[in-house]
Amino acid sequence: MNEVYPLSICISKIWLLVSIWLFVDIVPAWSFQKEDSLVKIQTIEGNIGPRSIHNSSLGEFLISNPRHDHSLSIFNNKFEEISFFDNSLLNQIPQKEDDFGKLIPITACFSHFGKYAWVSTYPSLSTTSLIPTEGNCESAYKSPPGYIFKLNTQNARVEATITTGKYPVNLIATPDYRFIIAANSCSKDLHIIDANTHKLIQVIPLGKYPLGLSTDSQSRYLFATLTESSQMAIIDLKNFEVKQVSLGKNENPMFVQVSPNGKFVYVSLAGSGALGKYIFDQDTLILDKKISSGRSPRSLELTPDGSYLYVANYLSHTVGKVRTADMQIIDTVHTPFNPVDLSFDPESSQLWVASNQQRNISVYLDLGQRSSQPYKRTEESSSTLSPSLQAVASRSVVLETQRSTSTMYQARNSQDIPRDTLIHLILGSFSERANAEKFLGKLSSRGIVAFLLPKEEGVIRIGMGTFHSVKDARTAASQLKDEEGISSWLKIR
Repeated sequence: MNEVYPLSICISKIWLLVSIWLFVDIVPAWSFQKEDSLVKIQTIEGNIGPRSIHNSSLGEFLISNPRHDHSLSIFNNKFEEISFFDNSLLNQIPQKEDDFGKLIPITACFSHFGKYAWVSTYPSLSTTSLIPTEGNCESAYKSPPGYIFKLNTQNARVEATITTGKYPVNLIATPDYRFIIAANSCSKDLHIIDANTHKLIQVIPLGKYPLGLSTDSQSRYLFATLTESSQMAIIDLKNFEVKQVSLGKNENPMFVQVSPNGKFVYVSLAGSGALGKYIFDQDTLILDKKISSGRSPRSLELTPDGSYLYVANYLSHTVGKVRTADMQIIDTVHTPFNPVDLSFDPESSQLWVASNQQRNISVYLDLGQRSSQPYKRTEESSSTLSPSLQAVASRSVVLETQRSTSTMYQARNSQDIPRDTLIHLILGSFSERANAEKFLGKLSSRGIVAFLLPKEEGVIRIGMGTFHSVKDARTAASQLKDEEGISSWLKIR
């Protein structure tokens, strides 16, 4: 018995270890993940060759595919391709006969919560490198200008074509939808375009080489990285005054994100292979902290509240999630080779990551960003629309636009959103409550009924109306502009 007893104990221990191993192997990995973690849930492949991804904030992703048929795709957060625009769309753009071949889409962005897609295009260059250099731009100097086109995604019509500079490598819409801004790397300038009149209103020479673009939530300041000169250009969007700030020798800044309150600026630094957090103070940038997130950090995206930052590490083939308060990396996941761009959807807490090398998109669920408590209305947000807009706010949409389905365009899903989600028109955004109340008083003196929204992201917003349909909100915003001359933007709650 003395010899058998130890053997039985050994067998029991071995069986226990095997049981634990089987349990860990069978139970899904996400069940062991901490709250702040990224879990891969989908891979999207097929008719894509992604170069950029942009999110509408309503669960739609706009993808430019220069490496697949020079096309554009729009997916929803259920991973369904709801629109596809093949290269015949680009044939609508006038172009000269030359030796550079057809125009290809470089990058794209949404505006007006997905109603419009703005796409920058350029003749095919001899290089596909994202980082502009003199060698990359050599053929661009001899080529014609690029183009930006405005695509109405609801009817697949090109509503405007705008000439821009050479190699428009990046494109953004300001949060108030006043401007579309293109970073033209090879002509070393920015083009600022009026989103409503489609006119070029400002060309801003910057030097070598503009790439990353971002604005604060109030659309007051534009930040543009200059990769070779290791500088950040800060542009006041009220008067277009420019100040260039050095980030240090050989930092080679690439992409940039600005916190919603405009106080912090986050920059991927290709030269030092770091991620920098800067304090924006009186038109200058003060380094707060610099961390290493991986090899060749590139594309960046903040969560809507500015609490977390995602970074794509191009040569490490990883994506990191950074807590912005202390710049701690709280999660890192491996991706397919060369993650070139990423985009976060606050509606589904999905992070989409584009692989330039493998021509696919990896989708991750951020468990830490899933909403645990629905928005509750307060007394501050219980007001109604002015009488002239009340009919628009109360009506229900009963007709759907009939849309054609073809190889170029497939019908988009209804833009009604869940009834427990609220949409407000935002008439202004302020860091100080006194200024918000002063503006509210001016609106009241004009007979416009508006209200203060609870303070979020460090700012107080002036809201108007409560909608459950994006169509209704857009119609009210257009009517407000026509009747009162007041521009507004949409806020999803």
